[in-house]
Amino acid sequence: MKTQRNVRALLGLNGVVLTGIGVMLVSDPHAMFALNGVTLSPDPNLLSELRAPGGALALGGGFVLASAALGVWMRAASGFSALLLLGWALGRLVSIAMDGMPDTGLLAAFGIELILGFASVWALRALSGSSALEAGLKPA
Repeated sequence: MKTQRNVRALLGLNGVVLTGIGVMLVSDPHAMFALNGVTLSPDPNLLSELRAPGGALALGGGFVLASAALGVWMRAASGFSALLLLGWALGRLVSIAMDGMPDTGLLAAFGIELILGFASVWALRALSGSSALEAGLKPA
């Protein structure tokens, strides 16, 4: 039961992070990118390309939050969180190799993505031996 509580807490944190970033990208990409010293042009094509993945993040984060709150589909939410967060970290690692070192705020984001991503891998593994109910595959 303690493992399930820890996984639910992790999924809650992941859900808040993913949903928050997604909502910020959809609602005000200029402000979101300004946090990292990036000034966006008012080009509607660029803004569309930024808002679209923001919508996916917001909905995906909502799924992770709902999983944490209801205690269902926790394996799926853990796997989704791991893939998304580690994929994000991988993209940043490629960017560091190809483009150079970003500002400290983006390096901090990279570290957070790695920590939450690997914690999500732990959650996925921790739930692998759980009953279907504990893993959140069936509602209580």
